[in-house]
Amino acid sequence: MPSDRPDYKHDPLWTEAMALTRAAYDVASEVAEREPDEALRLRKVAVTVPARVAGALVADEPSSRASEAEEARLAIEEVAARAEKLPTRGGTARELARRARRLEESVVRTLGRRGSAFS
Repeated sequence: MPSDRPDYKHDPLWTEAMALTRAAYDVASEVAEREPDEALRLRKVAVTVPARVAGALVADEPSSRASEAEEARLAIEEVAARAEKLPTRGGTARELARRARRLEESVVRTLGRRGSAFS
């Protein structure tokens, strides 16, 4: 039976982008009381990651795919940079930053082979 889900929702990059967003929300919740502005910024940038990854995965034109992939990469990079500055219990922010860097590498490697300007 065919799935009603769009194809990109089966892609490992999109799945990891969603997981990254959930992890970023967890970190933001942990720091929200003492760093409310930073928590809000982290949430805002994290929520753009899956949308940008999806945009790159479904883009028909190489230039559109490259643009969306670059926007995804930049958003992921910002998640990592923000997470690296946040002190959390058990190192959850550091783990978020590491996870973001791994996803960033995967985006460059995978989407870069599809005609990206940064391949």
